[in-house]
Amino acid sequence: LNGGVGGTSIQQHQRDDLKPSLPANIYGSLLYRAIKSNLANSVKAIFWYQGESNGSAAYFDNFKNLYEDWKLDFPNVQKIYVVQIHHGCGAGDHSALREIQRRLPETYSDIEVISTMGLSGHDGCHYTLDGYLRLAKNIFPLVQKEFYQGTDEPAMYPPNIKRAYFSKQDYSEITLEFQKEQSILNVQNDTLINGTQIFLKDYFALDGQWKQIKELQVEGNKLKLELKSAGQVNTISYLPEVNYHDINTVYQGPYLMNQNQLGALSFDKFPIEKEIPT
Repeated sequence: LNGGVGGTSIQQHQRDDLKPSLPANIYGSLLYRAIKSNLANSVKAIFWYQGESNGSAAYFDNFKNLYEDWKLDFPNVQKIYVVQIHHGCGAGDHSALREIQRRLPETYSDIEVISTMGLSGHDGCHYTLDGYLRLAKNIFPLVQKEFYQGTDEPAMYPPNIKRAYFSKQDYSEITLEFQKEQSILNVQNDTLINGTQIFLKDYFALDGQWKQIKELQVEGNKLKLELKSAGQVNTISYLPEVNYHDINTVYQGPYLMNQNQLGALSFDKFPIEKEIPT
């Protein structure tokens, strides 16, 4: 059942509590069709790909309301798949909004976050057919695992940051650890865009400042960042709001990937631990 409407905000998808299944709005239209086809109690999964028409303000609260209404009207939902939006479409503080989406499983254990980072054919808002096919192929193994006796493999999940900490006593190196410990990280090759050399290391920000990383090094599920200037910082972010730093073009890579070519989820102002692990 398709409940999507292009260019809509999360507010437009909210339930009318007085007339929940009235087909005059987006939520009501979806619920009306589910009820009329006797499927409301049979829905097993919901896919949510939205956010380009919102900023981060009140996004979590609106999603919380929507989540609770889904659980009320579709009581047998077992899994909700949330696609972290790609950078480059719409207005607002999307880096912060993507961070809200990335962290939803911390609140809701039945949510799985899907990455769009590194998908091919992105034009700023949409994808070519190849991009959409790749997105479907990325989602399918997770659904197969949940509902169709599929296997659970670490490479099916996008890398998701778990910890960030200083890993040298002189504060010249930061280590990022990613979830799904068996997953192996890969750094895409640096590239040339409109005659400008693009380095992935320049798209990690320390306390909001870009181009502070001298070198990247992968060790399994860890990414080590050698700093240009040693010193304590508090937060780290990955990927720009929209464009390359010095080019008016939507960022299209390079990306941090896993061995299955799934792009790492973007993160914003992730805290860096000061205590150096022993």
